[in-house]
Amino acid sequence: MDTENKIAIYTLNKQGYNIARKIAKIYYSSSIFLKKDIAPASLYKDINCFSTLKEVIKENFSLYNAHIFICAIGIVVRVICPFICSKDKDPAVVVIDPAGRFVISLLSGHLGGANKLARDIAKIIGATEVITTATDSFNLPAIDEIAREKNLKIDDIKKIKTVNSAILKNTPIWVYDPLNILNLHNYFPDDYPIIHIEDVSNIPEQEIGIICDFREHILDDKKIILYPKVLYVGVGCNTNTSSDEIFSLMQRVFLEENLSISSIKAIVTTDKKVAEKGIIKVAEMLGTELLFVKHEKLNLVDVPNPSEQVKKYMGVYSVCEAAAKIASRGTLIKQKTKSKNATIAVAISGLDL
Repeated sequence: MDTENKIAIYTLNKQGYNIARKIAKIYYSSSIFLKKDIAPASLYKDINCFSTLKEVIKENFSLYNAHIFICAIGIVVRVICPFICSKDKDPAVVVIDPAGRFVISLLSGHLGGANKLARDIAKIIGATEVITTATDSFNLPAIDEIAREKNLKIDDIKKIKTVNSAILKNTPIWVYDPLNILNLHNYFPDDYPIIHIEDVSNIPEQEIGIICDFREHILDDKKIILYPKVLYVGVGCNTNTSSDEIFSLMQRVFLEENLSISSIKAIVTTDKKVAEKGIIKVAEMLGTELLFVKHEKLNLVDVPNPSEQVKKYMGVYSVCEAAAKIASRGTLIKQKTKSKNATIAVAISGLDL
């Protein structure tokens, strides 16, 4: 059971508090919020108290991955309405009736994980989950839920409706999945018409397609592209190299190799560069992990472009290529490329999909 998400649990009465405690024992990263006029705060030292639900939601809505309300669903609809943005940004919202009989997935069922959360909570408290998304109602998979489970970035969320509607109609789907990430046979009925192809150009125009790839593709609006986080970008640079130079070099490499920035799992460099502001800023700009490899390990891997110049100044024969290979435990797909003050290499991994 996933206990990593930051979850807020809201209750308006003592009965709801007892339900909240059961949930919080499983989800360790959860916080309980109780209306403070229910009982003296001294009795509830492990929770947060609020005056009005409207005010606490205004403060909390964007701060938590999921919100669980133990109250009437109409109250929840009214208080969250002003803060709803889009399905790729909204947190999961789940509602439990005050008696704890039903657990309702209200918002962001697939991408936000509300459907899964509702199912899990129903098991915890012995309730019945209520899931109303169309694909779930007919026991069919939804492409956005598959993407969430596999940690895949969707190229255009507007295409989700197109693909899910096709699934509901039993429409044939063309699939290009060169890394075998999707494993769609685990999601679809055995008789569903899925057509696997080895060349993305073989998908007919205006046919429904699912492309799972770390490369960029220009396709019509009936094809959804899912980007797996499988690329590790090794970076080496001179001290005080600007983030602009590093990022420009990265953009050039990715454009030349037709790679997708959406598939970057991590930026990687030597631990000698833990304070290198340019590299740190690039990772922040991309919203991706920043990994530091122990410097002495860089000479333990073979690289295609060892450098005596790098050895002279850094004590190792490679930074970008070696760091990318070590962190990915995979294969270089782009060897070292240089700018005036920086180097970039890209490796791909299939070990942590």
